Amino acid sequence: MTTTEKHGPALFDDPVAYNRRYGSFEDGSDAAEHPVIKQRLVVFDDFYKRANLTNARILELGGGPSIYPLISAAKYAESITFTDFGDRNLEFIKKWQRGDEVAFDFSSLASYTVAEIEGDRSEGAVKTRLEEIRRKMTTIRKVDVTDAHPLDESLAGTFDVVSVHYCLLHAVKTHDEYSPVIANLGRYLKAGGILLLSEMLGCFHAQRQFESEKKEGDGDDKASDHGHHHGKDDKERKEGKHDDHHHHHGPDHEAKTKQFIFDSVKRAGFDVEQHRLVTREKPLHEIEGASDAGSWTTVLIMGRKP
Repeated sequence: MTTTEKHGPALFDDPVAYNRRYGSFEDGSDAAEHPVIKQRLVVFDDFYKRANLTNARILELGGGPSIYPLISAAKYAESITFTDFGDRNLEFIKKWQRGDEVAFDFSSLASYTVAEIEGDRSEGAVKTRLEEIRRKMTTIRKVDVTDAHPLDESLAGTFDVVSVHYCLLHAVKTHDEYSPVIANLGRYLKAGGILLLSEMLGCFHAQRQFESEKKEGDGDDKASDHGHHHGKDDKERKEGKHDDHHHHHGPDHEAKTKQFIFDSVKRAGFDVEQHRLVTREKPLHEIEGASDAGSWTTVLIMGRKP
């Protein structure tokens, strides 16, 4: 769900702070995010319904410090393997799974899914769902999604769902690596298994790679439209000051990134069965004072392994 400690500076070093702002509907959270989060939760619910799964083995890759893609998944799961690269994220999730005090409660997200989307307003339904996630989360481990063998080879072909959200574009060093990484992760799916993939189309990291690769391919010194940002941005990224999560670009870049992701998923050997776009109602700069205008569009894809 977040950039990893290895592949780029995280939005926050503190998982609790991240969840309070971007993974909650409680006071103190980012109200601009609420409609976006709700739309994503609706999409996750819809995708799992369409997948028609029972007793599924689910592999959550790059889960960050959050469980919200798993709120819908838990109903259909036999077991959940949760992974991330960030040590802080993993420690946070381990504490939450054990029932330790973590200074954050996922109840507002679970309540929206269980009560509003699924229509179950019975007493204790939200608590029951969260306990179900804890019980079915049988494995929590560190994984680098770019490794040639991110999991034991004995697990190849054993999962019904590979779920990976908002991390692959940050994890790869070049766009040429993106489709092979998806194909490699797909090895852990059974035939007919489901890939659930989400990416933020306007993320700075994707734009930066498109521009740098374009300049290398063109062999000239012409700067791209946003080329003047690179010196400052590279310096800020090295110092850990630059926030990929917030730096975004316009619709032309988003359209290119969306097509690139679709093509990559297909090249990785998946049939794209469903996709959804989720967009903020206002440009980010109108909400949080960001320097660039533009939407913050997420593409969510459901693919199937033949």
